[in-house]
Amino acid sequence: MKKILSVIILAVMLTSLLTVATLAADKTTVYVTISNAGEIVLADKAVSIEASSGTATLDDALRAAHEQYGKADGYASGETEYGLSLQKLWGVENGGAYGYYVDDAMAWSLGDTVKDGSHIYAFVYSDTTYWSDAYTYFDVNTVSGKKGETVELTLNYYTYDESWNLVATPAAGMTLTLDGKDTGVKTDSNGKAALELTKSGVLSATSGDIVIVPPVCVVTVSGDSSTLIVILGVCAILLIVCAAVVITKKKSKK
Repeated sequence: MKKILSVIILAVMLTSLLTVATLAADKTTVYVTISNAGEIVLADKAVSIEASSGTATLDDALRAAHEQYGKADGYASGETEYGLSLQKLWGVENGGAYGYYVDDAMAWSLGDTVKDGSHIYAFVYSDTTYWSDAYTYFDVNTVSGKKGETVELTLNYYTYDESWNLVATPAAGMTLTLDGKDTGVKTDSNGKAALELTKSGVLSATSGDIVIVPPVCVVTVSGDSSTLIVILGVCAILLIVCAAVVITKKKSKK
């Protein structure tokens, strides 16, 4: 009986994996961050995009992000004199004061192609008149390690040169935050900081000197209780699946 059950469970797992692999082949997965006037509302979340045409666009990615994270009616785009333009982001309609970057590079259009694994950041400007919010970004999108370990990160922000080209500038003197709380760590003159890993969460930063688009880096700490809860949750789901298989098998015998 145990051998039969093991074979059944293995078959179910293999079938599931093959199904997932087949579906993944037709989809593009990107990671989306959205902030509203300095408040992070979505932090580097995985978004699956249907790519029936063979390519996925920035517009597709942002629309899918809203649909998959409970804000289906919070996104709108449409053709304007400037081409395909954002008209509503995370429920905010402000006449077009939005920005969007792909892999920390300014995107030209919502029609730009995005690749599997791309990191997308769309935001509502705090300054809706002059759009002066400075885009800030860490040198990594995620960090992981054991509790008590120290990781080094570099924070930059964009300024413009005399020809209005974006120039990366070290974000000096900015305070790192974890889930919105001050970590007590500040970046040095080169934008670098050393952070001791204490718990999993969303790492960002604040500045007392300029208005910024808050950076995002997802921190995962092994040994953190929140990580353990996720693991236990996955185990619980697997147990439920196994129980369902056994029950189905017994019913089929009857």
